[in-house]
Amino acid sequence: MPRGARRWGIAQALAGLILVALLPFVALELFRGAEDVGRRREAVAVQALAQASEEAETMDDYLRFTERFLATLADMPAVRSLNPEEAEALLHAVRNHNPNYANVFLLDAQGRQIASTVPAVSDPAAAERPYFQQALETGRVALSPVLTEEGRAVVVLAHPVMADGDTPVGVVAVALNIARLSSVIGYVGLPRGSVVLVVQRDGTIIAADEPEVWVGRSLSGSPLLMAAQARTRGTVSAVLPDGVARVAGFQALTQAPWLLVAAIPQAEVDAEARRSLLRAGQQFALVALATALLAWVVLRRIVLPIRVVVDGARAFAAGYLNRRIPLRRRDELGDLAEALNTMASALQRQMAEQAAHAAALQELHRLQTEFVATASHELRTPVTAIRTYAEALLRPDITDAALRRACLEGIDRSSARLAALVRTLLDVSRIDSGRVPVTVRAVDAGVVARAAIAQAAPGPPGRVRLELAPDVPPVRADPERLEDILANLIANACAYSPPEAPVEVRIARDGAAVAIAVRDEGIGIPEEEQERIFERFYQVRRGPQRRSGGSGLGLYIARAYAEAMGARIHVRSRPGHGSTFTVTLPAADQAGAVDVPEGGETGAGGTGIAARG
Repeated sequence: MPRGARRWGIAQALAGLILVALLPFVALELFRGAEDVGRRREAVAVQALAQASEEAETMDDYLRFTERFLATLADMPAVRSLNPEEAEALLHAVRNHNPNYANVFLLDAQGRQIASTVPAVSDPAAAERPYFQQALETGRVALSPVLTEEGRAVVVLAHPVMADGDTPVGVVAVALNIARLSSVIGYVGLPRGSVVLVVQRDGTIIAADEPEVWVGRSLSGSPLLMAAQARTRGTVSAVLPDGVARVAGFQALTQAPWLLVAAIPQAEVDAEARRSLLRAGQQFALVALATALLAWVVLRRIVLPIRVVVDGARAFAAGYLNRRIPLRRRDELGDLAEALNTMASALQRQMAEQAAHAAALQELHRLQTEFVATASHELRTPVTAIRTYAEALLRPDITDAALRRACLEGIDRSSARLAALVRTLLDVSRIDSGRVPVTVRAVDAGVVARAAIAQAAPGPPGRVRLELAPDVPPVRADPERLEDILANLIANACAYSPPEAPVEVRIARDGAAVAIAVRDEGIGIPEEEQERIFERFYQVRRGPQRRSGGSGLGLYIARAYAEAMGARIHVRSRPGHGSTFTVTLPAADQAGAVDVPEGGETGAGGTGIAARG
């Protein structure tokens, strides 16, 4: 396959089949949803038009009632006689029974006011109004445009007053309060957010179910107004002045040049669309779920097991042999997974054995290198000294007896040190082989401590002080090995302490045991190094007080001897505040306190490992 080419597997093919199967269903559901939305839109438009027609009929009925009422009022004697007192009393009675009337007034044929329920504001320019002239000329009711009276919007209906015969003698008129006129409008069953409006032909809203929101606003330029100018009734979708898109039904009135509008929010249609989409989505989800379950079964039984085996084989190839293919099936795939797991286990065991062997070889090589380097370094010094003294003795010009004796003494000291190093290396070899030479018996710890002090601190007398408690019993130990341990600890204390600083050796009873503590005032040991100082070749390399190189084997041998005798050794120290090494041995008066057979291999001499730390 070319690099970058897309590979189609079983899972991709199955997903493609599912998609192809679902597409026709989705298309069908979307088509059904579109039909539902169309039906809902049509139903909303029918409802809006029906409401507009109903409200227009109500408004026409109200205006016809007002016309008949004015005709009746014009025939009354008090009005026909233009008697101010009688007419005004009658007009007040009429207004009190009709709260929608802002004013009821009577004018003569010249437009002069005869009577009025509100005399101060009764259209003083009535004679010049078109409605006044129209009423006198036609002999029928005339309707004015919207007028303003005392800050209120009103519409005037004027009816001619006839005397005997057909001669008009005046006009009786009613000023309808537009705000009160809105109370005639009402709607039942329209959705929330719907509005009912009374609109003039110029687009000005003169009445509404919520007059404080709508009255005075204009529909000028709206598709609704343009449609109403073209026909007397119909429906249209338009955005009204409140910014809300609505489906509006409109109906022209027969009794006035007005338009009745009932508008239902477009959200009703959108809600139906959402419901249709929700139904389609639910049905699609059900079908998709059923299909996905089928696909999941196929994937689980075929595709996923193959993928698990392939991933496991890739992990084995990458070197992750500790992993296993988690497939337990009684078929060919299960057999393949089990075979691969078995192969990985075998390879892992072989690699672990090879790694352990390599690590052992590496550790052995490291120990050999360290041993050779340390032994070479430590042996070189005494050998060099012996050779130097011997060359001095061989020189014929050296005849001074004192000088020759000093050379012989130097050879003796260097040979003793060389013997001690050889013994140390032999002890390490025995410890590594598991054969620690100890002979345990009852020993006086004080006597051994004094011998160790004499061996390890031949310097100024009194620098090493021994404190022996009076009730200390004998201890069970190998006296030579215990002397080596104490000599090593004392020598280290002197080497790591200032020359004038004292070293204390305290021997006291500690329960069923005896504790021998060697305390110095030296440089101290960091906490993170306090366990490592007992490792082979490890040395604390800090402070200017270090006096000798050392092999790094003294404390390693001391711990091995202590453990071989059933004792234990530990240290407490703080940098700058000195150190205290404590050897705890079982008391000889405790039967069975030491589980070490007596009569083991006996080492040579009581000197040998001082100053090896």
